Amino acid sequence: MVTADNWWGPAGDEGPTGPCSELHYDGGSEKGCTSMMTPIELDLQLRSERDKGISPTITGCHPNCDCERFVELWNLVFMQFYQDADRNRTPLPAPSVDTGMGLERITAVLQGKNNVYETDLFSSIVDCVCDLSGIPYGKSEESDFAIRVVSEHARAASFLIGDGVVPANEGRGYVLRRVIRRAIRYGRRLGLEQPFLSKVAQSVLDKFGSVYKELSESSEFIIRVIGLEEDRFANTYEQGNAILQDMIAFRKALWDLCEGKITAQDIAATGADNRLVGDRFEEELTRFVNMLASNPDTGVTVDQANMLPGEWVFLLSDTYGFPSELTAEITREHGVSVDIDGFTVEMDAQRDRARAAQSFSGGMEMLTVYQELGADKTLFVGYDQCRVIHR
Repeated sequence: MVTADNWWGPAGDEGPTGPCSELHYDGGSEKGCTSMMTPIELDLQLRSERDKGISPTITGCHPNCDCERFVELWNLVFMQFYQDADRNRTPLPAPSVDTGMGLERITAVLQGKNNVYETDLFSSIVDCVCDLSGIPYGKSEESDFAIRVVSEHARAASFLIGDGVVPANEGRGYVLRRVIRRAIRYGRRLGLEQPFLSKVAQSVLDKFGSVYKELSESSEFIIRVIGLEEDRFANTYEQGNAILQDMIAFRKALWDLCEGKITAQDIAATGADNRLVGDRFEEELTRFVNMLASNPDTGVTVDQANMLPGEWVFLLSDTYGFPSELTAEITREHGVSVDIDGFTVEMDAQRDRARAAQSFSGGMEMLTVYQELGADKTLFVGYDQCRVIHR
């Protein structure tokens, strides 16, 4: 294989790295995209194009093909070099072999399933989601995807909380919060309007609790945390998603305006129920009308019309608590992009304002006092206790 397909690492900007040998499972020709290349043919083609200094254009199905015929089960990395930030490699003083196998993938192979979600590792969790939603697995690719997201995210959230992670606005706590919120969002797509994630999490505990004591010992805590997080996010999601849908419809209307399908008066007549959002619509509509008037020949590009401004993404996040990553995911499904750079500028400005306010109020001095007392980091126990006696 060429280096890009046959080399691992480093994991970050620098670190151990080396060539690797991958073990694949062949799912059969019925899953392949074209006829299978023999190893000799593949090797000759790759070597020939490598020697010519051009990128390989493989003409047949092979282990690194994007189709679903081959599944990588195992990877052995021969750690031989250390690569620095400038991509310079030096031999390691003690080379080693780093190996890893996909337990869930080998389970799918041994059980003759197409993917891990159809194995007994997930079947009971998937069944729970299907029972709650009333939608059978296999009905459509769209519903299957949503069922898989809810099942996998419920499992991930349960294990994270069992390991001591709780929802927060930064670090690993924010990763957990994002996982839970994404599960809720896809639950809504399955018609699950009432709280449901705790029930799915219970199916996770029923499945794995006897094997992982962290789950069985913290079962009540896990269910309580997920339930609280779901309740808190429910109203935020409904309100934020409604506003986002208005924003998406407005951006699409702008493109129709650019193509001459509708007039500016048509867009202005629709408006927005939310005054804060409506003001931004009016400003953006005026800007686009002026752009069209000043550029009658070149007009406005689809990217300009179909991009949600960073300020709007920040408004959803800061005012309505609607996560930016959820905004990006939903808009992408509607063919609308997000101005991430603009959002980052707004976030940086917000942080600067927060730091200035904290400095003015003497917050840093107070924080220093707490740190000197050894109280810079505390364990939050409010999810399961109302009162704590501490010396």
